[in-house]
Amino acid sequence: MAESHILIVDDEPKVGFFLKKSLELSQKHCRVSTARSGKGALKVLENSKVELLITDLRMPGISGLELIRRVKKSSPKTQTILITAYGNDEVRAEARRLEVYRYIAKPFNVRDFTGVVDQALKEIALTRPEFTIFSDKSFERMTARLEELRADVDAHCAYLADMQGQCLVEVGPTQGIDSTMLLTLLAGGFATSAELARQFNGGKATNLSYQEGEHYDIYSANVGESLIITMLFDRSVQKSRVGMVWLYTRRAIDDLQTLLSTLDSESPVWEFEDDFESTIMAELDTAFSDDVSVAETDSAEIESAEATQSQMDHSSFGEHAGTPLSSVNGGTVKSGSGSPKREPGSGDNGRGDSLLSFEEAIEKGLLPSDFQDR
Repeated sequence: MAESHILIVDDEPKVGFFLKKSLELSQKHCRVSTARSGKGALKVLENSKVELLITDLRMPGISGLELIRRVKKSSPKTQTILITAYGNDEVRAEARRLEVYRYIAKPFNVRDFTGVVDQALKEIALTRPEFTIFSDKSFERMTARLEELRADVDAHCAYLADMQGQCLVEVGPTQGIDSTMLLTLLAGGFATSAELARQFNGGKATNLSYQEGEHYDIYSANVGESLIITMLFDRSVQKSRVGMVWLYTRRAIDDLQTLLSTLDSESPVWEFEDDFESTIMAELDTAFSDDVSVAETDSAEIESAEATQSQMDHSSFGEHAGTPLSSVNGGTVKSGSGSPKREPGSGDNGRGDSLLSFEEAIEKGLLPSDFQDR
């Protein structure tokens, strides 16, 4: 599977952390980033390509809808998902106008969330031919076949890339090799060859490329119209044998084309252990509970809160500034920036049956000491 970049934006670090972990475990070949504000998200988008943006609605500064509005202008191909506990007709109408892929109401089930993300990634793959996506099973088969080819011809390393030069699979040591530059340059040459094939050979042709260099021999060949195989041979170890390399490469191309023609469309397998899934659900339920309680108040109270928002401190969940003290697990959680704080004399009383604050989790070694600074 081509590595897709997902960006999660939520001003509550606990929510962002657990949503990120759930996607990293359910979407193995995705890179997941987080940002705690709309401003932070825009910086990520300036420096890297993002296929899917998942954002909370209410955040200090730039709201989720305003963030989506800006992203649609700067990166129109980025797909978006909006999460909120403040659903109303006006928000839903604006989300539709901005062509948000999915509107998710808090609280939600983690499996439903990862399912929506999976569907969004598949739709991206269908609407954008430059974005290649495979199931985990297909990815593993392609990796195994590429590793077999590398072993057959004694190559130093081997790559499978798409026609835009994006690396899908690499096997063997690639340290010291500018893989991005290598694959980008090769993709440019194959784009020209593909056009020649369309103009003179009915769109079907196999292009075999070989370059003998001082340090490396470089072999590359197209796999149909969508993929490129590339192999490097370290000349300081041994010279490559052209005939043998092309023989095994053609066999690999045939096998990969057969695999491509039978690609399955299965959803990612849920690989959470039951206790870990329960932990995620419990943590998210806790993080969402305060949002939901505010969302259930009448619209007049919400409008009043919004009118005085600039005069209030943001709560620990960032979506309902100035909310009063609220009770969690029998203890008192005080509104304010940073992690939830237990009032003295409340909480688990040493029994260990309550959810831990960030400070307690760090003290017990469950989270890294610099977690809140990330």
